[in-house]
Amino acid sequence: MDPIAFLVGPYSIYWSTVIQAMAALTGVLLFWFFYLWDERDCVGAFCVVPLAIGGAVVLGRLVHWYFRQDSYLSLVSALTDYSYGGFALMGCFAGVFLAAAVLALLRWGRHFGAMLDALSVAGAGAVGIGRLSGFCNTADRGQILLRPSFWGTELVNPGTGASEYRLATFLLQAAAAGVIFLVLTFLFFWRRGGHRRKPGDIFWLFCLYYGASQAVLDSTRYDSLHFRSNGFVSVVQIACIGAVVLSLMVFYFRYRRADGWLPG
Repeated sequence: MDPIAFLVGPYSIYWSTVIQAMAALTGVLLFWFFYLWDERDCVGAFCVVPLAIGGAVVLGRLVHWYFRQDSYLSLVSALTDYSYGGFALMGCFAGVFLAAAVLALLRWGRHFGAMLDALSVAGAGAVGIGRLSGFCNTADRGQILLRPSFWGTELVNPGTGASEYRLATFLLQAAAAGVIFLVLTFLFFWRRGGHRRKPGDIFWLFCLYYGASQAVLDSTRYDSLHFRSNGFVSVVQIACIGAVVLSLMVFYFRYRRADGWLPG
């Protein structure tokens, strides 16, 4: 049961919602910090935030509704009533990406790749905090553990009423996102021989690191999203593997173009 943090009239605000809101605010502040570090582009920095939040909410909800239609009364209810249900993180990522793409088409941002770099670092930090909301609910859990562990949490099985220890996948996901955030932050400010990274490099590294970590960790979840056509293939794993393959292809062709590496 998700504990209630605040009661505002007839509405209940849960602790998991509070943590997720803190994660979103942290992501916005981190984005402004990284994006405005190199060049003052206040128009792009402040215009993309409301578009990204709106896109993340709508697409995150839409994707979750598509794969979990049994959790909603209808599509209209899913998009208008946010007092129940959830969000799919990959839909939120898509909404943020589309917001940056819209600003790039309107030429309101400094550089599409530079904006994606800042969004990637900020996104890793936000996900690291947001995943901790799993302490307040039963989401993002893995298989049953034979004995108590630091990486496990105790849950009550609603069917049997018995207590069981499950792998705290959300904690592993938070730790992985935190490590990725630290690595990307280091690479963001790293200079080598007076040369800086190219715009977009951090974004592709985020796709590589985060995609690889989630392709593994999502396999441990008992509440993963699955394709409606079969019900057992994880949508998140397929999307993450696709992100890894795409990022490797980008780096491969970049090295080939620069004659930095030629296969034997």
